Amino acid sequence: MRNACWMIRGSLVTLWLAAAAQAGSVQLVIDPSFGSTENTGSSALVTLDFSTLNTVDLMTVTIENTTPLDVNSWLSAVGLELPDSFGDSSSIELDTAGTYFDTLLFDQDFPPPSFNADGGYDVVFSGDQSFLGQTPSGAIMGNESDSFVISFGDTPLEPADFVSRSLEFYNDPGANLIVGRFQRVGSTGDDSDKVRGGLPEPATLVLLALGVGVLAAAGRRQKRHGRHARVLRS
Repeated sequence: MRNACWMIRGSLVTLWLAAAAQAGSVQLVIDPSFGSTENTGSSALVTLDFSTLNTVDLMTVTIENTTPLDVNSWLSAVGLELPDSFGDSSSIELDTAGTYFDTLLFDQDFPPPSFNADGGYDVVFSGDQSFLGQTPSGAIMGNESDSFVISFGDTPLEPADFVSRSLEFYNDPGANLIVGRFQRVGSTGDDSDKVRGGLPEPATLVLLALGVGVLAAAGRRQKRHGRHARVLRS
């Protein structure tokens, strides 16, 4: 029976990987099941869509705050490790800013150490020029989302290469590869949380591939600002 279960699990993964490769996108979840400092129930969905425009390789990042509304949690920053094969961080820049997250920071440390990536997170998406800012300026409220685009420049990779390398890279539940910073949490807004993430479990992956299981974003605002907005390097 155990072998049969693993065969089903493997089939589900294969199904989702095939769908993701065709769509040119990868979905990551920030969820307490991966680790949370305060266990407030805060969560998010991060979708990475890869494309090429005039030889420039782009990654459209869509971030949804999927925290239940009754938790009242604001997502103020997301840290992300990137595969080394994507290129040197010096070639990465914010191509199109989002409504909320209009700042791109690099190599940011994230306390506590157990939540930090090796050498700090490669890129951090924020709205207040800070990974651990004390105010949730530019934060994404529950059931809202934001989208923006970052550029890798002209690389030898195709969109399908970015997808396959991302799926392999983020398939490590024990590594610190993505993290979210939540602020103004709770009925009084006095709490905060730090939550790790990664690739969803296989059953959830299939639901995501079929477009099921993602909370509908109410009142989404996806107004885009000008190119190369507020790129900060430490």
